[in-house]
Amino acid sequence: MNNQAIDQLLQNTTAEFTAIDTLIQQVGPMSPMNKYLTHYCLMKACGVIEYSYKTIVADFHNGCSQQLQTYIDRMVRGNSSNPSLTNIHTLLKSFDQNWNNQFSSLLNAHPDHNRLVTSLASLNDNRNNFAHGQLCTVSFSDVINYYNDAVEIIKFVDAAVV
Repeated sequence: MNNQAIDQLLQNTTAEFTAIDTLIQQVGPMSPMNKYLTHYCLMKACGVIEYSYKTIVADFHNGCSQQLQTYIDRMVRGNSSNPSLTNIHTLLKSFDQNWNNQFSSLLNAHPDHNRLVTSLASLNDNRNNFAHGQLCTVSFSDVINYYNDAVEIIKFVDAAVV
């Protein structure tokens, strides 16, 4: 990846999820702790994906004027929004239509395009259900699969922002 800090964050998060998986295996599938660990991973996955796509765009502008960096910090880094495909497209288009076009091309060319898009949406839907007190029955393995697919989308963002 071009953005080494985000690459490291994604690797660290994957390692953390692997450690949590080991813990879940140790306590057994019926442990009441598993629900809490799954919900933690769900929230962490969404946060990391949101932070990643925003940071890739914001970091591209490092070295610009202080005014522009302040604006980007407030409007991109400091603005909370779900890491949805629509929000990714909106952010990319707001800076460069070519970035958005390249991102779309990379995503659409992926042989499992539909799965990647569905996984990102499922990650957001489950996060929103949990965060707003709705029933959330997502499994740990589903969260990990959704996260891994969302990481592929982040790699496309990283490749497009040049």
